[in-house]
Amino acid sequence: MDKVEFGDNAGAPYPFKWGGRTSWRQRAVLQLWWAWVVLWGGVLAEASPYRTGITPPAEYFGFEVGERHLTHAEVYGYMRMLASESDRVRIE
Repeated sequence: MDKVEFGDNAGAPYPFKWGGRTSWRQRAVLQLWWAWVVLWGGVLAEASPYRTGITPPAEYFGFEVGERHLTHAEVYGYMRMLASESDRVRIE
């Protein structure tokens, strides 16, 4: 891996000095990186829609996840149901 040198961080194995002041170049690189992540995240999310025929957790439990604690038996029951509805879930 090539070393990237910015100002007082010259020679460091990472391109940014974490926990200090950042230069305008470092901020620009980070902003461009985040823009790329957001752009491609949106594109990939559009390309892979949710599968139909899978029961959402709110429908199975009767309330939104996070409104109350779930028991192990409830979570295991939902996982068993997912395994029966999808080829992507398997319980061993």
